[in-house]
Amino acid sequence: MSNNDPCSLALLAWESAGETLANAASSRPYSLPKAILAEIFMNVVFSPRPDEKYFPSVADALKRIFRRLHSLLAVCSTWRKVGIALGQLWCVIPATEGISNYPSLEAASLAIQRSGNHPLHLAAVLSHHYDPAPPFLSSTIPQFTSINIATQFMASTPDISRMLKGLIRSQSPSVLSELSIHQYEPHMDDSPLQPPKSNEFIDSSMSAQHRDRLTTLIGSLSALRLRGVYIHWETITFSDKLVEFHLQSVVLGNTAQLAKLLQAIGSAQQLRDLRLVSVVAFADRSETLNAQQTISLPKLQSLLLENLSFNVLKQVLTSIAPGSHQIKVALTPRSERTHFRSDHSDSDESVDEFLDDEFGFGEGGVVSKSVLDLLASSNVHTILLDAHKREAPWVQAPKLRSLLRSLPSLKTLIMVSWKWDLGAIRALERPDSGSFPNLEGLCIVGGYITDSNRLPHEVATHSLQTMILDSHPGTLVGGDRGQIARLLKRVVPDFRLVRGLEQMDEFNYDSWRLW
Repeated sequence: MSNNDPCSLALLAWESAGETLANAASSRPYSLPKAILAEIFMNVVFSPRPDEKYFPSVADALKRIFRRLHSLLAVCSTWRKVGIALGQLWCVIPATEGISNYPSLEAASLAIQRSGNHPLHLAAVLSHHYDPAPPFLSSTIPQFTSINIATQFMASTPDISRMLKGLIRSQSPSVLSELSIHQYEPHMDDSPLQPPKSNEFIDSSMSAQHRDRLTTLIGSLSALRLRGVYIHWETITFSDKLVEFHLQSVVLGNTAQLAKLLQAIGSAQQLRDLRLVSVVAFADRSETLNAQQTISLPKLQSLLLENLSFNVLKQVLTSIAPGSHQIKVALTPRSERTHFRSDHSDSDESVDEFLDDEFGFGEGGVVSKSVLDLLASSNVHTILLDAHKREAPWVQAPKLRSLLRSLPSLKTLIMVSWKWDLGAIRALERPDSGSFPNLEGLCIVGGYITDSNRLPHEVATHSLQTMILDSHPGTLVGGDRGQIARLLKRVVPDFRLVRGLEQMDEFNYDSWRLW
């Protein structure tokens, strides 16, 4: 039976209500109170099932939402009336005209009509065949609480810019609170790193009036999320509204441009959640060392840094003043490099210089001594070590032990695509004395664990509150998988089996979300 046909959706709706339905066990689905039906419908339309991606791309999320919406309406006349009248169900406005199998322009118009006075969230997916004008050609463009634009092709800056120009005329800084933009880009590790050209900035084709309007809107946001999108950061001053900032997959230029970004971030004094993922800046061999700028973010709760080169990682960690925020670092092979601009005057490409000090962890190196010293001095809360591209990703027990001893304040360790033998498992054991972290979280996904029956004993030496293991049948080797899971549940309050990083919110930004 299809997951999206009316019968399946009726059953899914019935099951999704949980205790609410248990309290109404004597009722039939079509005779339930409208308030209960409304709660069921919201869960069915917007919540992923256990077998679905938790964070699908914008395009896939739109497809999922509108398929479920129309399937619910097809169950019976009562459900149809309730669904059409429930404005919250229609608050996501799709803009995917010209893309087959996606919500149409008519779907967008209907959603606006049925949403009532509820806040509207625009989700636009631009393709090669898409007219980048807003999807409301003959009517006034409504004001949105959030705007999310994702493109499916490279060099789409002009299309994004034209869509923004059409939208921002009608948007109010007091209403628009979230802006998310993803420009499709090739994988940064598979292409030369080059600073952006002038026509690659999002406002390059805008008039001064449009540019000022966009700057004003950006400055008044509560959440800004950008991937592959370039902005002149020296023109941006955030207000106290901004609480979330996400920047991903951009080549800023030199360290001066990174400093401008950090200065702009520093203007957001209420910022709580800061994420920098695959952000590149080139070091300059000839630049003199100036006094390091320091920015204070007194309300910051979480600082996530993923796939940054050593020079960027160091500049960010040493620029943000110490505080109570949790520092979470995902280390990749890029973390062992410093990016420099090519010495050839006619080339915009970069050259990499690898750190040549003694490796602190893993054959082939994941954490050099320079990186380890930086992490130790920064009071890092969480580290993720990803070995998915390494030829021999065996955890080296002595170096794992050395790494943990060097980071006594570490609270969460995430290991991705490593192979564990008995020695590596024993290296997790916390000694009775000496410098060693008391872990509260441990995540092992990808790879596999031999002699896995030893795992419950070693994790019991920590104060683990959360432990996550990959649910793949081949993850636990050399023991009874069911028995090991039962033992782990006894010693860890929150023990979970997941499908890799896909079901984890943090460090999972491969696809652009609906947010």
